[in-house]
Amino acid sequence: MADDRQWLRERPIAHRGLHNRAEGSPENSLLAFSEACRRGFPIELDVRLTGDGRIAVSHDEDLRRLTGVKKRVSEITVEQLRDLHISGTKEHVPLLEDVLALVNGQVPILIEIKNKGFSKDLEARLISMVESYSGEIALESFNPFSILYLRLKKVRYPLGQVVGSLNLPEFLRRLLKKILATNASTKPDFLSLELNELSPAAVDRWKQQGIIVIAWPVKSEADEKRALKFADNFIFSGYEPTQLRDYPSPDARS
Repeated sequence: MADDRQWLRERPIAHRGLHNRAEGSPENSLLAFSEACRRGFPIELDVRLTGDGRIAVSHDEDLRRLTGVKKRVSEITVEQLRDLHISGTKEHVPLLEDVLALVNGQVPILIEIKNKGFSKDLEARLISMVESYSGEIALESFNPFSILYLRLKKVRYPLGQVVGSLNLPEFLRRLLKKILATNASTKPDFLSLELNELSPAAVDRWKQQGIIVIAWPVKSEADEKRALKFADNFIFSGYEPTQLRDYPSPDARS
């Protein structure tokens, strides 16, 4: 049986698409995702629920940084969202359904679920949306309850636990430490681990358990070399990956 996680090792993953704000291609935009497809890089993106229950692609909870509008994604409707432009470009905040239609299996997609709470509305809608998608997908989240919910629902895609020192509620930080020590709760297929958190001993232990380790954020050749000393792969942004090793070309994958 083919390993549906293999693509997580094969080629560097473009963080929020292959974006370049100076060239009019902002993060988490259809243009950035299109460029990643053209170059054959898997895509990492973030999803949140809008106020009317649709799945938007946005890293930030608040839209101010990218659109100048001081509103949360959860407070805005899709109709209002389509009137906003990202970083002064012509690009709009896309819906996940728009991204899936654009990518259409050209490259794999790593979807990070942005949900800090206990509501599982986002996860349930996400399962419904991706179940008919034929391309390669993996799902991940900082929130262990999101991954546990997906595990209990027997989702067919690889599931990953994101780990880092970002601003999380204290109870989640404590829980993540316990999960990392035992892997007993979410049983992740892979870990997305902050570069500064890489530990050779811990990475070896996880790999012995069959867990793939992906490092982030990788923003330079120096970061890349450091990541590949320990991790299986990395998520990059802001530079052109140099350590492509023996990664297959997009044509070779088809």
